Amino acid sequence: MGKERRTNVIPLPEVDGVTLERIIGFLKIYTEESFQQFTVQEKKKRCDEFFANCKFNDFLTLASASNYMGAQVVLDEACQRTADMMKNKSVAWVRKNFGIKNNFTPEEEEAMREKHEWAYEGVDPDDDEEDII
Repeated sequence: MGKERRTNVIPLPEVDGVTLERIIGFLKIYTEESFQQFTVQEKKKRCDEFFANCKFNDFLTLASASNYMGAQVVLDEACQRTADMMKNKSVAWVRKNFGIKNNFTPEEEEAMREKHEWAYEGVDPDDDEEDII
């Protein structure tokens, strides 16, 4: 019988190195005994500090990679932060940052605005500096 070849490589073709590093880093923090003893506010502050340098697209990538890896706690955190960043954004902002093509005519879009006025209330003004991808 031939020798079995062992390797420490786990193929993760859907996950880049930076994202994997972030997932592992967050899981390390999350599983620390001291983290489990923190209050909700302390946990939130620690997570905010950990994700301080992440941008919108980073959270989309984290969500996709953590879903692929089955890291539910990271998936939950990434999805929540993505949702928080999208809150009160305009349709144009969402289209731009998700790369969604506008397939409505100006007339159709105006009819949609009139039909669903509530969806356009309280929207933050678009600012080019807020393009966070």
